[in-house]
Amino acid sequence: MIEFKAVVDDGEILVVERLAREIWTEHFVPVIGMPQVEYMLNEFQSAAAIKRYLAQGYKYYLVNFDGVSAGYLAFLPKAGRQELFLSKFYLLLHYRGKGIGREMMGFVEDMARNGALKKVSLKTNKKNLDTICFYEKAGFTHKVSDVTDIGGGFVADDWLMEKAV
Repeated sequence: MIEFKAVVDDGEILVVERLAREIWTEHFVPVIGMPQVEYMLNEFQSAAAIKRYLAQGYKYYLVNFDGVSAGYLAFLPKAGRQELFLSKFYLLLHYRGKGIGREMMGFVEDMARNGALKKVSLKTNKKNLDTICFYEKAGFTHKVSDVTDIGGGFVADDWLMEKAV
């Protein structure tokens, strides 16, 4: 059974931080290398960063499968643009391929619709091919290339993708 649990306290924030470290180390080192993974974990996936994002209006959810924290997601509703920006969408390796990702995406789309938003947008690394394939199968289309200086001598070389809901 899949459950989505809003992240609201320090204990839950630490669970997200732990999941991020495990998922990012496993998945992104082959894509962007360990130095950039370490930088991004510290700058964007640490407990301090999660608290900053929560204060900015981002919504974080733990994804629990049969009572175990299997992943997490985060998004920012942008009412003025009628858009929900999907910022984080991560699942531990041994939970992939079980339909959990589809359930997570359904949850995100429901949150957008419930907020009267017309689309979901996201950014994903151009070399993250399996994830891009997942998003395409979920109905997302490529909009533009987005290369952003993220500090520390690193850039995010992403596709901006979106889907109408």
